[in-house]
Amino acid sequence: MRSFRRYAPILCALSALLSLACASAPGASARSNSNERVSDVITEQELADPALAGSSTLEAVQRLRPRFLNQRGAGLKGKDEGPRVSVNGAAFVAVNELAHIGIAEVSEIRYLSIADAGLRFGLDGTMGPVLLVTLRRR
Repeated sequence: MRSFRRYAPILCALSALLSLACASAPGASARSNSNERVSDVITEQELADPALAGSSTLEAVQRLRPRFLNQRGAGLKGKDEGPRVSVNGAAFVAVNELAHIGIAEVSEIRYLSIADAGLRFGLDGTMGPVLLVTLRRR
């Protein structure tokens, strides 16, 4: 019991310093204030923006989250084809196929990193990032 009293002030000071360091980490406030821009999900509410009316899903992704379409490195064939797309969890299609899907049909677009895609799709998902497009139910 005596040893705890001896170290209690040091532990309290250390705890306070750690909480201050976490609260003032660079970008901490930016993430909470503009969460929709940092997020790996484009929601139905974002797609309902009147500025996107008449756009294809590909155009909406280019405007809302252009980083979804960036891919580092080249594919197996030496071409940088961008992320692959899975619509409602089906087989992969090229990202250009998003141009044929109207945003009114989409409920969510989720970016899956290589690690997340691997967990969801197994070995097929380890070939690069995936855009998981969920269509509205009719």
